[in-house]
Amino acid sequence: MSLSRLCGLIATAGHSKLSPYWRGFFMRNMTLRRMVWIVLVAVLWAAGLFGAMSTRASAQDEDEEEGKTHVLHEYTIHADLTYEERDTIDRQPVKPGRPAKNTSLWRDFSPATDTLEVAEAWVTDPDGSKHSVPPEDIFTRSAPQPANAPGFNANQRITVMFPRVGPNAKIHLVWKWQTKVPQMFGLNILRGALGSGKVDDETVVLRLPQTVPLKWYADPGVTTTDGVQDGQRVITASFKNIPAMKVGYSTVAYSEFRPRFMATTLDSLSDYGNRIFKLSERPLDAENTAKIKALAETITGDKTGLDAAAAIHDWIRQNIAYVAVDLNPNDGWVEHPVNKIIENGFGDCKDQSALMRALLAAKGIRAERAIVWWGNVFAALPLPVAWQFNHAILYLPDFDVFDNPTDKNAAFGALDMALSGKQAVLVEQQSKVVQLPAAKPQTFWSKNESVMKISPDGDIDGTAVVDVSPNSAMTFQSRIKNRGNDIYLSGILAMNNQEGDGKLHVSAPKSWRDPMRLKAQWTSQNYMDGTEPEIYLPLESGFDPERLTQLTNKIRNDVRAAPLLMGSWSDNWQFTYVLPEGFHVKYLPQAVHLANQAGRFDSEVTANGSQIIVKRSFLTSQTIYQPADYPALRALLVAAVKSGHSHAILQRSETAHL
Repeated sequence: MSLSRLCGLIATAGHSKLSPYWRGFFMRNMTLRRMVWIVLVAVLWAAGLFGAMSTRASAQDEDEEEGKTHVLHEYTIHADLTYEERDTIDRQPVKPGRPAKNTSLWRDFSPATDTLEVAEAWVTDPDGSKHSVPPEDIFTRSAPQPANAPGFNANQRITVMFPRVGPNAKIHLVWKWQTKVPQMFGLNILRGALGSGKVDDETVVLRLPQTVPLKWYADPGVTTTDGVQDGQRVITASFKNIPAMKVGYSTVAYSEFRPRFMATTLDSLSDYGNRIFKLSERPLDAENTAKIKALAETITGDKTGLDAAAAIHDWIRQNIAYVAVDLNPNDGWVEHPVNKIIENGFGDCKDQSALMRALLAAKGIRAERAIVWWGNVFAALPLPVAWQFNHAILYLPDFDVFDNPTDKNAAFGALDMALSGKQAVLVEQQSKVVQLPAAKPQTFWSKNESVMKISPDGDIDGTAVVDVSPNSAMTFQSRIKNRGNDIYLSGILAMNNQEGDGKLHVSAPKSWRDPMRLKAQWTSQNYMDGTEPEIYLPLESGFDPERLTQLTNKIRNDVRAAPLLMGSWSDNWQFTYVLPEGFHVKYLPQAVHLANQAGRFDSEVTANGSQIIVKRSFLTSQTIYQPADYPALRALLVAAVKSGHSHAILQRSETAHL
């Protein structure tokens, strides 16, 4: 699997209703677990390790409509690490009472390095009669580029169309895969319950010379053997009756807490980085060195140091589009020449990082490639398997700053939650493993100061100033770009049960170090009924993109088997309500101050003459909460959501004197 095949896929993947700062990275309507399933399957497909039912819609559909599946993966590994793989799949796609499907199986391969053929393919009817798949129903076509990773590849796809697949019918397929040349990272295998779906019966068998330095690992629940047969080492791993697991909340990759088997011939993650360095390190010639230097001077002017680096980051963000071109076996891992990237005006993550590295070098700024997983895979694998990285960013060692030039919404030096705290490999002649900076409330924050003047007829004239830290600003930029300033404003008002409209102005930060500022001005009609003797005034209103009540979906009773993916951040509010003449405050909610190991929540509501002042802050201390840690977080969330639903009671002054 290549970096480029996944960088674009990750960068635009979707999500469900996640914590506020995940929304800059994931879009709204797709669950995190679905995203990681797509990513992991993409890894395995591209690596030639997995085939899929094209009719498979989701794990839930699979569990409800499909019968048992038996899969046998047999690897014959040679001393030079080329190998043959024979995959046998027996499946009952349709249960009785379910509609028939146009069932197919497909698999991609690279003709430059692999061969793939269908050795056996048939359907067995309930009465035992067998129908072989005719050759004309086995199609070989160019493999499509993933929709979220625009570009081109040279892979082929073989699709097998099975005839007469109805209730109680069984399909049988045998793939024969052969590598013609050793792969760049040797042998890497990752199998098991990697998504949310069930695994009925899956077995992996590895046969290899005893001299091959293969390491393997299996999670509890996987039955394994490791012995010698006929002079060869034979390793088996078996998965039996693993049920589907439906996690109803935002969590990390399913592969982090479900049974897996993995194997690799890599010595270490440093070995992984060294191999990339060996193939990709290409000094520029004199002509291109001069061109790069001239371009760097044009971009940066008199800027130096990190300010020059920020200018180069912005230039790449504005001038180099994301396009992946993987026409050769190692294109997904090895950068294209920087002069070609400039001429084309496009490149994938590793290309954009390579170009930025060259421009920085021209300014005397050292930069190194860092390979990382961009997404919701947080835990490092117990073995140095190659498939645990999918993205390239940069590290500036003289300043201890990481940068992600591929993220078109990110300021220089700003890493989103999906990169923060991750294990990464610095690609050098002697590569090493490092940890990216962890997300924390000091770097992911927002501050909202709003004033809402209530007229006697119940309308509101409101203003808000929202400052957002650079690490969090990409969240807001993504949302606003998708909808437009004023539509975004009216949408936030509607979420807070206010009709109305206005103007939203987005001020660009003065520098890459500074926060982004949003200024909103709006009018909301019919916010309250001024004719009532007593009025319940909601204290969560106006232009409040990070309202407390949206945390409701994090309050769960089922956080047991999988961790909850939350994000670490801090939000602060000060809302001032200016009351209309003739009203006074009858009731205000009590102050709330709660601090525990999960974070802190504070809320104070006070009256000052004709004003009600609401001051609140919400802070989470960690990105991932294990089930044992969740009760403390839940207490924090409950307190915050209750405060979000709280209200003040206003009373007419003349009524109060009766």
